[in-house]
Amino acid sequence: MNALRKTPKSVRYCAVVLASLVLTSCVRAQTNTNATASFPGLTEHLADCLHEFGKTRSISQLEEAHATLGYIANIEHLNSNQHRKDHTKMWLDLYAAVEQHIDPTFDESKPHGFINLVPPPDGAGGAIYPPGTDPSYLKDPKARAEYQAAIKSNSDLQKSADFQVKLRLMRRTVLWDLHKYVERAYTSSERDRKEWSDVLNRSTLPEARKKELQDMPTQEHR
Repeated sequence: MNALRKTPKSVRYCAVVLASLVLTSCVRAQTNTNATASFPGLTEHLADCLHEFGKTRSISQLEEAHATLGYIANIEHLNSNQHRKDHTKMWLDLYAAVEQHIDPTFDESKPHGFINLVPPPDGAGGAIYPPGTDPSYLKDPKARAEYQAAIKSNSDLQKSADFQVKLRLMRRTVLWDLHKYVERAYTSSERDRKEWSDVLNRSTLPEARKKELQDMPTQEHR
């Protein structure tokens, strides 16, 4: 310890920097090794996220699937054609999962539900309570049940609207990243274009979406 204290500050600083660089290199090497080895596990995890989203309609499952795709994109061994096909299929699976739950009739500009509801009269000639009153205050069973049903319906409407808004935001994000992925992963060569077209046509996306994606930008073939 005394010897370290006597070492000039500049030398100690260089030693710390060097140790940090060595540690970083080791961590990166270990990360790349783990990532390469865990590719099948990542694809399975992504499939699990999409399956869970289908059951729960939880946006967080889509976000996790999207994050998993971003992690897979950093794996260096995806240069092989088969890995590229698998990766492309996963992007299209994610996009299809989002698209499947989009409600085309949803109008974001319109109100969807109310902050508070006005309860019905508490029975014939009964009291009228202010908006947002707890249903337990209503003594008449029929009025209370009617009010509770209205509250549930309003809550369901708000949740559905919130889901559609978040889903549309997710669709924009996924589509943007899908464009970037195709541009980076494929060239304009006939072979690459055919592979992209084949994987796209086998996807579960609606035909209209497939047509929109057919001519996505790619790298210039050299």
